[in-house]
Amino acid sequence: WDALPISEKGFRIDGNSKGCRIVHASMAALNNKHCPHISFLPMEDSNGKVKCQESGMRSPLDVFTQWELDKIREKAAEHGLPPDTMFEEFEYQP
Repeated sequence: WDALPISEKGFRIDGNSKGCRIVHASMAALNNKHCPHISFLPMEDSNGKVKCQESGMRSPLDVFTQWELDKIREKAAEHGLPPDTMFEEFEYQP
């Protein structure tokens, strides 16, 4: 986990990154068909697709609407997160 980047180049969160696993972990909490997507080893899902391994270079606008991205930026600002990244990364403390 610690060795993974937050995102792929250009703020892409569909590759072998923490961002991809965070998105799919939140989805897996509601739908267990997303569980294979958070695997560190390539694992096919129920549709035969492997996710969070190699980036398809998808843009955030391929995943979220502009309204959703604006809300994410708004919430990030409300919580004092940096406007350029909208997140802070902390060292894992077990």
